[in-house]
Amino acid sequence: MKIEMKRMARESLENFIDRNGLVLEVRSLPDLDCRVSPPRPVGETFYANIKGAEIKLGPILSSESGRGATAQEAVQKYIKLIRCQLLVIDAYKDTRREINVPWLTDDLEAETVARLQNAG
Repeated sequence: MKIEMKRMARESLENFIDRNGLVLEVRSLPDLDCRVSPPRPVGETFYANIKGAEIKLGPILSSESGRGATAQEAVQKYIKLIRCQLLVIDAYKDTRREINVPWLTDDLEAETVARLQNAG
């Protein structure tokens, strides 16, 4: 019997964002309008998401964000949320597009980590 093992393509978050012309937003939660933001667990002070992105689950669009005690933790949680999902960018605009997210690696580039640490 012949077996061919093929690994799923892997890509860094930074490369994925650059290749698709996306913007990663990382914000501290106190900057949010508390009237519309659901209560958050203690210790989650940052959130991260791709600007204008929603995850498509069948016919349903779901806005998701990674949340964490640090900006880096929020980004790493967001990676896990969008990995291998179908993203819809600008869902209700003429610029709408759908992007299949590959297996995003957990490791962030050193430059990204430094920028996130300086932001926090």
